[in-house]
Amino acid sequence: MLPIQLYMTFTIIWLRQQQHDYYAYRTPLPTKASYDYVVVGAGSAGAIVACRLAQKGKDVLLLEAGGAQDAYSHDHPGVYAQTLLLDGPAFWPYYLVPHSRVGKGSPLFRASLKGRVLGGSSTVNFMMYNRGNRKNYDNFVTQYGATGWGYNDVLPLFKLTENNTDPNMNSIYHGRNGPIGVSTASMISPIDNIFLETLSAQGIPYNDVNGPIQAGIMSVQSTINRGLRASTATGYLESNICPTVTIVTKATVNKVLISWDTDGKPIAYGVQFIKNLITYTVLANREVILSAGSPQILMLSGVGPKDHLTSKGIAPIYADLPVGSTYCDHLSILIPVFLKQNGLVNPIPQLIPSQLYEDDVLGTGVLAQAPMNTYYYSTSVNPDKDYPDVLLYGTSLPRLTINFKKRQLNVTKTKHGKKLPHRNINYLFNRELLQTIDLSIDWLAYLIDILNNDNYVLVPTLVRPKSCGTLRLRGTSIFDKPLIDPNFLGNPVDKQAFLELVSDTYRFVETSQFSQYAYVNPRPIPGCKYCDTGPVYKCTQYLECLIMQTGISLYHPVASCKMGDPSRPDTVVDPRLRVKGVKHLRVVDSSIYPTIINANTNA
Repeated sequence: MLPIQLYMTFTIIWLRQQQHDYYAYRTPLPTKASYDYVVVGAGSAGAIVACRLAQKGKDVLLLEAGGAQDAYSHDHPGVYAQTLLLDGPAFWPYYLVPHSRVGKGSPLFRASLKGRVLGGSSTVNFMMYNRGNRKNYDNFVTQYGATGWGYNDVLPLFKLTENNTDPNMNSIYHGRNGPIGVSTASMISPIDNIFLETLSAQGIPYNDVNGPIQAGIMSVQSTINRGLRASTATGYLESNICPTVTIVTKATVNKVLISWDTDGKPIAYGVQFIKNLITYTVLANREVILSAGSPQILMLSGVGPKDHLTSKGIAPIYADLPVGSTYCDHLSILIPVFLKQNGLVNPIPQLIPSQLYEDDVLGTGVLAQAPMNTYYYSTSVNPDKDYPDVLLYGTSLPRLTINFKKRQLNVTKTKHGKKLPHRNINYLFNRELLQTIDLSIDWLAYLIDILNNDNYVLVPTLVRPKSCGTLRLRGTSIFDKPLIDPNFLGNPVDKQAFLELVSDTYRFVETSQFSQYAYVNPRPIPGCKYCDTGPVYKCTQYLECLIMQTGISLYHPVASCKMGDPSRPDTVVDPRLRVKGVKHLRVVDSSIYPTIINANTNA
């Protein structure tokens, strides 16, 4: 039986990889000089837009900087955390600029990763299907003049893409026949249930975050279909929905080609891209559509803040627009708490035939799902209790059992002269990543102490920040990483709300029924100290230090190409996503959000 299980398992993985590679690499270069539409970026939005244009009989070229998905690390939901650490090529390795308020503990806490692979971030994200509060979208219309983007306008579009397999979900708010599978996890660990039951006992209601009432608790649904990740690559590009789209991967677009029309107006007519160190040009007969690093590409093309572009020597400037001037993101921290007894988490997946068979053939194993709990509520600074400003995620993390002692740790010098662990660490993490994050020995010891225990990881997140920052060019090459400053906690209201949320999180662990099963790590994070007496949730100095040292982006950047009424000086695109002042050019990714939604941005 075991040889048959192994054969079936590896055959299925191999076949999936062949399929991924076929769609990613079947067309090495554009087959002609021009297309009706050139779509840049095969991610959460770009892949769908390309397919829908092709369905209307348009001739579409889709350019993607990354390559094919990996049939193991990308397809299996249960290894998404490993993907973040191991899969460097599938990410744009962006980092936030150093800041005094958050992320001081290590450059690791300043990472701002985005997908660089077919399917984009939908291929490498945490898969949570969370659309955001209806007031997000209604405010797009009432506050920013984004006509056609109200909740009642976009709900049918959400349902059009969704294939929800849970019959308990209300069909008024969920679709059943779309290309993107959405499902509810079936293997919830005991501690996940305890988390929800504890909050329920406190009077917190169960609510579908995508339904009529967002506030409350839920085991949130995921973009998983029959045990495999459901991305825009698998749901659209690898289906029979859009067989006529020409897909070219490993093609990094470095600028939009713009000239002047007969009326003296800027007009986009193609793009320039780099593949294998060779620069190519392809023309667009109708439009260029950006859905990949859009603010950086626009500015490199001469569309952006005039003073900034002039300072970088970019000319001509076709449109003086506030590109990158209202960059917003979600601020979060990770709080792993130790569990008091065994058996509260699902065991770490084992690479044994029976488990591999469950995961890949049956789609029912531990790797076939990624359960996550959510708790939406409002802090004292938010008067609208129907529109939560904070979100607490919770998920279990089984122990990895790593032998580690500081005095026994072997190290090796990197090319930068930094010392890295030689054993017990390198097999867990991408070596290139380790060379850049510069974790101290104290931090490594702290993290491995966590990995040696069963944990419940709490992730308090500020989902309605008032602070926004900027994205600016570092240099004039697309490979020069942009300067990203989300200005976390720049507004005092954000600081008050986030501190309250973090305190509430520790209070939940220390004082609720949950404390019978979990306890706060007795070791404070490196660089911070617990108060001499009293619970952690009352120790403001530690909580502030924790935020300052470990505050991180949740990788949900928006609003750097803000959409709205074209008469507004702070908008870059109009409600039809057309770049102001430049003909035949649109932006369709999350950078067009007028403001950040209070949810994950992929849905």
